[in-house]
Amino acid sequence: MFKSILLSEGKGISVRKIRLSILSFLTISFFIFSNNSFAAEKTITFKIDGMYCSACPAIVKKVLTNVDGVKDTTVSYSKKTAVVTFEDTKTDTTSLIQATIKAGYQARVVN
Repeated sequence: MFKSILLSEGKGISVRKIRLSILSFLTISFFIFSNNSFAAEKTITFKIDGMYCSACPAIVKKVLTNVDGVKDTTVSYSKKTAVVTFEDTKTDTTSLIQATIKAGYQARVVN
């Protein structure tokens, strides 16, 4: 079995070093390309302006739930609020506010 691989410059690299390099590369790649590696769930309450009927909360909930990374959404017509739980690596408060604006409602962070 070969103990080293010859490169074009004539220097040898041990098989062990190659294996360690490949293992390091794969480990780093896993952390870089794994979306949930460093994900943290956040829960934010938004004050929603513009909800005037009982159908409005269903619209707001649907719009917010469709944002990538949103795990849970609870919308209250009586309180005019939306409580959203999401993964912070996939979305942020700005994206959630923009989604409500596109649906015709104004949102601002309460907490």
